[in-house]
Amino acid sequence: DEKVAAGPVKEVIRVLRALAQRVEVRDRKENQIHEQFGDYCFHGVTSLEKSHKESQQELPRLHLQVVELDRKRATIAQELEAHQNDAQSAKAALKSAKAIRDREI
Repeated sequence: DEKVAAGPVKEVIRVLRALAQRVEVRDRKENQIHEQFGDYCFHGVTSLEKSHKESQQELPRLHLQVVELDRKRATIAQELEAHQNDAQSAKAALKSAKAIRDREI
């Protein structure tokens, strides 16, 4: 009678031990993932801070570059306007020269 009763009890104990072992393995994996994520976050924040600092240092140079390029754009716009005026003057002169030549012929 005791032997029959001991069998199911042993089976329950065996199942509980196997379950406890699975839980331990899962806990180790979760802890490992948690540590990896913590390392990723720490290094990610450090990397972002470094990138932000470098960007802040680069801003004055970029601002000067924008100002210089804007100045060049304004100069090119003035040159373009002057060239367009010259082209219109040349067209008018050509038209005038053609009219004079047509009268002479």
